[in-house]
Amino acid sequence: MKKNGHNIITSDDITMLGKNSGKDLQTVLENAQNDIDSLKSNVKWLYKYGGVGGSGGSGSPTSDKWSATVSLGTV
Repeated sequence: MKKNGHNIITSDDITMLGKNSGKDLQTVLENAQNDIDSLKSNVKWLYKYGGVGGSGGSGSPTSDKWSATVSLGTV
């Protein structure tokens, strides 16, 4: 597709494969953004409250080291 002499790629030009097969690009991107927003919220909560169980679980500050591994689909 061209607009003002430039090539334009639309979501109609993109075919979704794998677990997103049959879904439109906009839906896939919106779902990914919702997952990202949820992960951001969860990380903020973990930072503020220190996770569940163990020290810092009640919102008190903690000097314990911790890490989290987050996976979003194949990322």
